[in-house]
Amino acid sequence: MHPAQCAGLKEERGHAMKRMLVVTSIIIVLFVVSILQADAQIDPLLSWNEGPAKQRILRFVEEVTRESGPNYVPPAECVAVFDSDGTLWPERPLPIELYFVIHRLRQLAPKHPQWRKTPPFKALFQKNPKALTTLNRQDMEKYILSAYGNMAQEVFRHEVQEWMATWQHPQLKVGVKGLYYEPMHEFLHYLRGNGFKTFIVTGGSSDFVRAMSEPLYGVPIDQVVGTEIGLRYKVTGGKSFIVRDPKVTSFENGLLKPVNIERHIGRRPLIAVGNSKSDIETLTYTSDRHGLSLCIVISHDDASREFEYRADEVLKPAQGRGWLVVSIKRDWKFVFPK
Repeated sequence: MHPAQCAGLKEERGHAMKRMLVVTSIIIVLFVVSILQADAQIDPLLSWNEGPAKQRILRFVEEVTRESGPNYVPPAECVAVFDSDGTLWPERPLPIELYFVIHRLRQLAPKHPQWRKTPPFKALFQKNPKALTTLNRQDMEKYILSAYGNMAQEVFRHEVQEWMATWQHPQLKVGVKGLYYEPMHEFLHYLRGNGFKTFIVTGGSSDFVRAMSEPLYGVPIDQVVGTEIGLRYKVTGGKSFIVRDPKVTSFENGLLKPVNIERHIGRRPLIAVGNSKSDIETLTYTSDRHGLSLCIVISHDDASREFEYRADEVLKPAQGRGWLVVSIKRDWKFVFPK
């Protein structure tokens, strides 16, 4: 073949290759765009029924995150706080942490025979567990401190993980990993996807909730605010430890919740979610912020899928202040993860 013909053939092949690369690039771009559009159309709250509650949540998040809108809130101020018991997972017939504490106390009981006759410990040995549902704050503190006082933090976390691996809810018959509310799990994920920082603000002990906040909810352990047990530094056998003191330094409930939100987070929340009397102050503190806010109260009204009990103490101010009341029966398509 003549050299000129060879050169022409090579040039033609080069053009063909370039055309192929351009076409391939266009196909890839169109494919990526179609995936992004499909993702954008996926419902972020699939476990929620269509209705006013779901639409109010979606509209609020869109409104405060739209940069060109009049109600735009900078990402640094997009703070959402969630109660734990009764808001992220069940609190009936007993709070989940109390089952864990009871498990430990019953393990220790042979070393403390006096407990069988001493309140509040004697309730542990009664066949009717109703007595455990009426424990007051002081009783709970005695239980927690007797169960895990003077224990190294690493040992405590290991104890929680071991218990989580085998325990099942006595009525719902599922373990910890299947016990969280799927609609709230989606809500947390949706908020983080829109630039929110999500916190758990709980009356339970922060150390217990931190053991599961990341695997269950995607909430980092430094974004958990709860009841604090005393801690101290200790050196044993040439190695240092942080040890749990047998005292409660801050009981996270009611009036103290917004105080500790300010102390640990340093910002007034934009969104607050709770379900009981102990959340009223947090919800009020959030709704009193300058500008828009979204306060949500979870109403437990579905005996067939979870539990039914009224919390009139929080429902009354919710109606008066225009907080969003989410009905489990009406607003949640699914309650627990499938």
